[in-house]
Amino acid sequence: MGNPKNMPNVTFDGTSKKYGTVDSATIIALSHYFLAAFLNIVNSSPHTDGKMQRTQAVALRVASDGSAIYNCNLYGFQDTLCDDKGNHFYKNCMLEQAQRPVMR
Repeated sequence: MGNPKNMPNVTFDGTSKKYGTVDSATIIALSHYFLAAFLNIVNSSPHTDGKMQRTQAVALRVASDGSAIYNCNLYGFQDTLCDDKGNHFYKNCMLEQAQRPVMR
């Protein structure tokens, strides 16, 4: 949980080439009732130049039941959110497919 007036950045630079798409996420939520609020979740990996293969960069993967994400900004490339398994609730969230690494 972050401060709504000064949201922290949580960053990781994983790509699908190195970890596989679902495991390239900056945050991987596997625990039931996971809660995230007021965070910038950023996958900061270098993005494709059009020649590289398997450059998906997931910001958040949620694979648990009863998880809730509030007021979070997700920045990734191609597969920004992996809403994997279970029932999840999202409110006031923003997803952005970045063309290059984003730091806010």
